[in-house]
Amino acid sequence: MNLGLEKGLRCEILNQCAVLKCGIVRYCSKDGLESKYFYVEVNLCS
Repeated sequence: MNLGLEKGLRCEILNQCAVLKCGIVRYCSKDGLESKYFYVEVNLCS
């Protein structure tokens, strides 16, 4: 399932969230295949 999200740097805390510039939200999500946590960025800009 591809929602157009780009997996970023690895992180350690699940659901850790940071709001970046221009509506970009970076949150920590578990990678089901690797069972590791990675930052995923979602761009909320229209």
